[in-house]
Amino acid sequence: MADRSRAKPRHPLGRLVRSLGKRVRRLREGGNERRFLDAARGIVHVGANSGQEAAGYARLGVPVVWIEPLPDVFAALETRIASYPRQRAVQALVSDTDGAEVDFHLAGESSSMFAFADHKKLWPDIDAKGVLRLTTSRLDTLMDRLGLEASDYDSLVVDTQGAELLVLRGAGARLAGFRRIVAEAADFEAYRGATNVEELTAFLAAAGFRLRHKASMAGRKDVGTYYNLYFER
Repeated sequence: MADRSRAKPRHPLGRLVRSLGKRVRRLREGGNERRFLDAARGIVHVGANSGQEAAGYARLGVPVVWIEPLPDVFAALETRIASYPRQRAVQALVSDTDGAEVDFHLAGESSSMFAFADHKKLWPDIDAKGVLRLTTSRLDTLMDRLGLEASDYDSLVVDTQGAELLVLRGAGARLAGFRRIVAEAADFEAYRGATNVEELTAFLAAAGFRLRHKASMAGRKDVGTYYNLYFER
């Protein structure tokens, strides 16, 4: 999943501590995620970024389909996974509708279909850098187009900065083919109109998924907490 750090003073030592903390969280969360997905037959990863988890997925020995919307990030993703023959990338913005044009807000690893809300309170040094007009696709449409069978891809990872519920709704009947889902969500309004932990958990519970583990990624008492959520049916 995309990693973030707690807000820290902009002092050189503070930046160093923040960087080290970020690496520790990446190692910890990467380990949790790989253990959770250890029995996966195949992984669909929506919100790929540049494929930071590629090496870990390769150690699982399963096929992986990465989905990433931004052209420049997608190019970096293709370069990263070029040495992994069982991994492939698709450039698309996944939502709950096919063919809708939306403004995608650019902010590095915090880029999203939604504009910042309280995200800035937790990470004041991350700034929006404009918008890019993109066209959406449903996940079930993409999977049908790619010929992905549920028997081969039973695990879903969603890291879409607040659009996780839209991605899951766009899976339609395909959602029933997944056994494990890893998703990221906050318990506060990080982005305007984005989903949160409670909404995501309720939606997946209605679809037969149970929350097995909730791992804190970053947070602040007066703002809220970001989590990686691990669901299983």
